[in-house]
Amino acid sequence: MRGWGRADGRRSAGLRVGAMAGCALLALAVGPRSAAAQQGGDGTSPTIKFGGLLQTGLLLGPGDLGELDGFRVFDARLRADGKIGIVFDYDVQAAFDRSQDRVRLLDARLTLPIRPELAVSLGQFKAPFGGEELEEKGDITFLERSQITDLLAPGRQVGAQASGSFLEDRLKYRAGLFNGNGRSLQNDNGSFLYAAHVQFNNVGPVEFYEDLMVQVGASFAFSRDSAVDLTNGGAYVGRPIGLRAFAGDRTLWSVDLRSSYRGFFLRGEYMHGKLDPPGEPVCVTAPCPSDAADVDGGYLEGGYSYLGAIESVLRFDSMTRGFVVAPGTGQAGFTPEGGSFLVVGLNLLPGYHTKIGLQYAFGLGSARLGPPSTGGVGLADGQFGLVTQVNF
Repeated sequence: MRGWGRADGRRSAGLRVGAMAGCALLALAVGPRSAAAQQGGDGTSPTIKFGGLLQTGLLLGPGDLGELDGFRVFDARLRADGKIGIVFDYDVQAAFDRSQDRVRLLDARLTLPIRPELAVSLGQFKAPFGGEELEEKGDITFLERSQITDLLAPGRQVGAQASGSFLEDRLKYRAGLFNGNGRSLQNDNGSFLYAAHVQFNNVGPVEFYEDLMVQVGASFAFSRDSAVDLTNGGAYVGRPIGLRAFAGDRTLWSVDLRSSYRGFFLRGEYMHGKLDPPGEPVCVTAPCPSDAADVDGGYLEGGYSYLGAIESVLRFDSMTRGFVVAPGTGQAGFTPEGGSFLVVGLNLLPGYHTKIGLQYAFGLGSARLGPPSTGGVGLADGQFGLVTQVNF
């Protein structure tokens, strides 16, 4: 939710888009009775369902670029989804951006469900890359996703996707073609982002964890960029400003694991990215990559959930290489090591739609030595977070 400033023209355009998205969701929110009344007995009339996410709490200790201790509204979202006759499914989601004090459009998607094995979606939504990235924000274990996911996953894009499932929902796939430059409504060049994710689990749809469940997944993405913002729209101020106009080839891949048995669970993911600019990269510290920068990392977390009401979890979160900004230049470079953290968490689940979460991060190795902006993406040694959440 932290962001960079925009030029006046872009800000005005963003305000108009955000305002329209906010007004549309507000109009939907105040009229659910009339929408529900339009549901006909033949099932061909439009339907609508509303939801939202609110996360607020407290952040203490060092944060990105030395943010001060204080209370925060971490996330506030509204969403609407439903069906239009027998042709399209739709979903729209908007969020309040506290860094720019405005509403931003997150998702706007139309889906043609042809059969269980094939559905076609068009609009703005998450590109199919990364197991953790594809989880809903309200379902992730900690306040933010892992460092490597926040840094490399393409996130929300404008484009088209095919998806479906086989073997009684045990095997699922998503594959898409996108502009490749985030939530911008225009492509930065004539090339596209190609992304795909496939997963398989041994039980099909996962509701409860009484039996052993093992799920494995893999993702791949490639894009040839001319001036793409790799800071995910400025969502994390700890990212160097030089990554806001990357030019070159991006090749990304990841593997992920989810496993559970009764109350025990284990999750992890490894992600690798190769950023290949057309010229020589900027080197802040030796050794310097000769032609391209390889950035990789991952996380492994495990824990125990008692009666679905109390969840204790421990996560190892590491990047083997990271980004920094050259002092006085504002240019991006690469460090030989990223930041590694041990994050301890406790989640209380008093109701089906509510959560109270506590987390504390311990910096390991070099992550304890540098300032927060070089120690990790969204994490810092000695950082404590409290989040209260309503997700419906």
